[in-house]
Amino acid sequence: MYALVPDCAGVDLVNLFDPAEFFSSDDGSWTGSGSSRGQGLAETLIADYTLLTRAWLPSTAIVALLGEFGVASAAARTTISRMARRGVLERSRHGRYSSYRLTQEASDGLSIGGGLIGAYVARIIPRNVVRILVVAVGAVLTIAFARRYWF
Repeated sequence: MYALVPDCAGVDLVNLFDPAEFFSSDDGSWTGSGSSRGQGLAETLIADYTLLTRAWLPSTAIVALLGEFGVASAAARTTISRMARRGVLERSRHGRYSSYRLTQEASDGLSIGGGLIGAYVARIIPRNVVRILVVAVGAVLTIAFARRYWF
């Protein structure tokens, strides 16, 4: 289901993406398909909110969250379904309502990848610069969201 990809440190990382999602033409050229964009976005957002706890998210919440980023509700539902089929999300159903969360395998792979990225960044960027960047990015995002919803 997942491909193991060795990194430069000799650690096998889980590759959560199927290259066919990105290269769907016969000659392997870039297609820029919206489905791969939606799946990558959904995976990132779900991980941002639930990576440590693996909490269940109602499908309506995931659809609404993706809608904030311009993904149509039908495309969001298709994205969720495809991610569940790929084994990135697991599903829980209570009557008519479905909830999803990252599978343990996906959660572990994303945690390892995030740790490796963080360790690399910590080695190349001085700590005081990282603090300034975090504050600056936080301020920009706060202004962007405030402007979107308040003005």
